[in-house]
Amino acid sequence: MGAGASTRRPPPEPTPADVAALDQPFDRDSGDRCFYCLPYDDEMKKRSSLVLLEVGCLGFRLLRPHSDDCLYAFPWGQIHSWAHTDNRFSFRYFDDGKKSVVQYTLFLRDLPQLLEHIQSVIDTILTDRKSLAIPPERFTELLVEMQTYGNGGSVRSPLELLSRQYCSEYYFWSEQGRQLIDAIPSSFDKVEVSVLLHGRLIDQNRFSFMLEGLESQADRDNVWHRITAMKKSASKLHPSGSRAASRGGAASGGGATSPGGGPASPGGAAAF
Repeated sequence: MGAGASTRRPPPEPTPADVAALDQPFDRDSGDRCFYCLPYDDEMKKRSSLVLLEVGCLGFRLLRPHSDDCLYAFPWGQIHSWAHTDNRFSFRYFDDGKKSVVQYTLFLRDLPQLLEHIQSVIDTILTDRKSLAIPPERFTELLVEMQTYGNGGSVRSPLELLSRQYCSEYYFWSEQGRQLIDAIPSSFDKVEVSVLLHGRLIDQNRFSFMLEGLESQADRDNVWHRITAMKKSASKLHPSGSRAASRGGAASGGGATSPGGGPASPGGAAAF
């Protein structure tokens, strides 16, 4: 091994007996379901050797068992994907502090129930959003307005056009969002509209596809930073792990994201 090479070894995995000894999942009155898990990552183990994974309409939360002490919160809009095998569940999310996608891994006894509940939550949110999808003819009108907004009309910016006349009423598919981004000439306006549309996408797991229309990685990072800041402000949640927002409403603007015309299968991309 060369000089300076890392000798850090991966953390040990829990034994099958450790996993089998975990308590069974339970449901909250809000409809959120909670699963006892053993964390794999050293950083999480330092905070708690046993965690409670709460899955609901706002995303994932990791809590200390037998308390409401929130260690981590992951809104759906920041969850990129997940994978599983046997009793191991891993998910990737955008960490605003590190400005990168990171991964956490958990071991749990009731993995099939977890995957089933995640899919149920996603199906519910997608059904609600699909019912408010912008009609094709209205989207065509919007696209024309977006392409001509600077030609003496009353609308001063794409952001104003969308926020005033469309985003309060409709949701969009990521493919439509990408068309809107591509129609905007200004890099500043592209960023502004991307932040706005994040909360109005039906298939939020394809938000990264929409962001490919931005001109640089710096612009994409800026969008994620602003989305994260908005969520923290709305939920009063800070990186130290203070309590998250109420779990009663629909996933507002955020969540991981969904392919094409429907939810991704558990173990693939996050489904909105």
